[in-house]
Amino acid sequence: MERSQTVEQLMQETGCSLEHPSATKFRNHVTEGDWEKAEADLTELKSLVHLPQAIVRMKFLLLEQKYLEFLDDGKVLEALQVLRFELTPLKYNTDRIHALSGYLMCRDAEDLRAKAEWEGKGSLSRTKLLDKLHTYLPPSVMLPPRRLQTLLRQAVELQRDRCLYHNTKADTNLDSVSLLMDHACSSLRYPSADTWLQLRGADRSQHCPRGPSRHVFHSFQKRTVSLAQRRHT
Repeated sequence: MERSQTVEQLMQETGCSLEHPSATKFRNHVTEGDWEKAEADLTELKSLVHLPQAIVRMKFLLLEQKYLEFLDDGKVLEALQVLRFELTPLKYNTDRIHALSGYLMCRDAEDLRAKAEWEGKGSLSRTKLLDKLHTYLPPSVMLPPRRLQTLLRQAVELQRDRCLYHNTKADTNLDSVSLLMDHACSSLRYPSADTWLQLRGADRSQHCPRGPSRHVFHSFQKRTVSLAQRRHT
């Protein structure tokens, strides 16, 4: 079962909707590359968007992807139609329009992707397009991308912040931790001995608390005439 179908079934069984139905439909149409239907979905989303110019900007992004995909398929005439009769009449971001028109001169799809810094027709470029479109929609309307991963990372960071014996750099990579149990560092990793190194006649001394891994935690300077002192806890 595909992920989208799994999410839909889960929402039906729990009665909990993660996003507005119009947003779900819009997401599916963008993912499938059905640009006419995706553009029509914007009409339904218009009342849910706070910024007046958001719909125009979202439409521009959709048509830009549509234009690039036509060029990627070698359909120059269709791409030109999109540029002239759909993108240009929006009267938005004319600098970008000029840049897009230059891509008509690309030799092939590879040249297009290099000059446009674009991944090409497919799921990767459409996913990035969705990330851009998300910025114009409130989280209550469309679920932000990778929201579950964000929540899990925040949970791990909170556990590490509350860990009494945590003394290493926090790693927020979820692949390196287990979500089956709460994070807790062993007290054996905490420094168990203080070492003072002081040289006669020197202007520097070092205070070096060391743990089992012999990591030095901090040092300071002090004028002293003592030879050496070691204190264990």
